[in-house]
Amino acid sequence: MPVPHRSAVPVRNHLSVGAAVLIMTMITSVLTVLAPPRAQAAAQGISGFFAAAQSTAAKNRDQLQQMKAAGADTVITFGYTLTQITAAEARAGRFASCTIDQTSCYDKVRSGVTVRKVLAYNGNTKFTSAQRLCARDVFPAVNGTSYAVLGVPVNGSCSTATTFDIVMTAHSGLDVAASVTTEAGALGMQHYIGMPAPDKRTDYAWLPDTSYISTLKDFTGRFARATGNPTGLAGFYQHREMPMSDGPDWDGMYQVYRFQNDAIAAKSSKKTVMISPYVDARKSMNQTPTKAKAATAKMAATKGALTKLIIAPQDGMGTGKGSAYGGEKWNWRVDPFQRTVVGDVTNAEAYFASSATYYQNMVDGLAGTSGVALWGNIEGMAPIIASGENANPCSTGHSANRGFTWDSRMTAQLNEVAGKTAKNVSYHWDYYLCTRNGGPALKDTITSLP
Repeated sequence: MPVPHRSAVPVRNHLSVGAAVLIMTMITSVLTVLAPPRAQAAAQGISGFFAAAQSTAAKNRDQLQQMKAAGADTVITFGYTLTQITAAEARAGRFASCTIDQTSCYDKVRSGVTVRKVLAYNGNTKFTSAQRLCARDVFPAVNGTSYAVLGVPVNGSCSTATTFDIVMTAHSGLDVAASVTTEAGALGMQHYIGMPAPDKRTDYAWLPDTSYISTLKDFTGRFARATGNPTGLAGFYQHREMPMSDGPDWDGMYQVYRFQNDAIAAKSSKKTVMISPYVDARKSMNQTPTKAKAATAKMAATKGALTKLIIAPQDGMGTGKGSAYGGEKWNWRVDPFQRTVVGDVTNAEAYFASSATYYQNMVDGLAGTSGVALWGNIEGMAPIIASGENANPCSTGHSANRGFTWDSRMTAQLNEVAGKTAKNVSYHWDYYLCTRNGGPALKDTITSLP
C-alpha cells in the first residue's frame, strides 16, 4: 500500500541544508538499526501448492507445469481414508470380484479367527505381496483389478492372534497420486503424497476415530513400502487436520500423528511428514497465540524417528478465521470478506492477534527442537461474497463457500509471516485458476508478490 503523502518539513533558518541532510541521514540509520526484525525481513513468496491429483498423466503434467510457472517447486496432494465397512460390503461392490477358489477374499482371510473391524482403503494404491506381513494376506488379480486383503492382528502376532482387523484394497487403472510423483520428478519438483487417514468419529465428526489406530499404523507402514522411493517423492502429508490447540480434546489427533510418524520413520526411506493445522484467531474460539505456541511444541513432540517433521499452519485468511492486518491496520475494520464471518467489526475486536503474532509464537514453540520446520500455509482464497461490488465467486466453480482472493490480501498475508517461515505453500491450486471477474488469474500474478 503506498505511503500516504505527507508535507515536507521546512528546514529552520539557522540550520544549513547540508547539516539537515546529515542529521536526517543519521536518524534514518539509527531507526533502521532499531527497527524490529519483522520490519526488515523480506517477505518470502509462495513456492508450493496443495492440489488434487488429476485423472490422467497428461493432466497431472499440465497442472504441475502451470504450478512451476507460478513459482512452485513443491506440490502436496490429499490422501484417502481407511474407513470401516460391513462384512456384506466386503463381499460386494468394488470387492465383489475378489474371490479365491470361489470363496470371497474376505472370507478367505477371516477364516478361523474373530474379526473386530473390516476396513476399506479408498485410494488406488497398488499393494503387492511385497507388503505381506501375515501368511493369511492375499493379493489376487481379477479382470484387471489387483486386490490386497490383509489380516492385521489385534491381540498378538500373525501366528498367535485370535482377533484380526481385515483391510480391503483394490487397484485398477492409473494411480493418480503415483502419477503426480512421476510427473513431479520429471519436472524437478517434489511431491508430498497424502497418506492414509483415519475415519471421523460418528459423535464428533471433527475428531479422528482412534479405535483402530494400531491397524492404521500397520497399514500406513505398508502404504509407505508400496509407495517406494521414486525421484519425485519428498515425503508424506497427513491430511487430517486440527486447530492450533494443545487441549485434551485433541489428544486423539496427536496420537494419530505420533503413530503414523512412527510408521513412516520405520518403513519409508523418505522419513519426512508434513502436517497442516489451522489458525483460528477468532476471540469466540479461544485459541490464543499462547495456545498456538504450546500446540506447536506438542506437535513437534510427535516427530519420533522422522528425519524431518514439517508443521505448515493454515493462516486462516481464506476462511475468515485469521487476520493478516496487523500493525497500523489492526484497529481498522475487517475487510469485506472477513466481515461475512466475524461481522462488521475491527480486527482487534474480532481476533486475538494478527498472523504475525501467531507465527512468532509458533517459532517460539519450536525453540530447542531439531528436525522440525515451520512452513506457512498461506490460504489462496477468501470467504465468498456472492454478489455486489465485492463479489468473488471462482470462475472454476470450485466451492460454494470460498471464492477468489486479491493480490493485496496475499501481499498482507506474506508480509505477516516474513522472517518466520522456512517456506510458504498455499491452499488451494484451484483458486489460483479463477479469472477474478475478468481480470488475471492469481497464478499469473503470484510470482510478483508481495
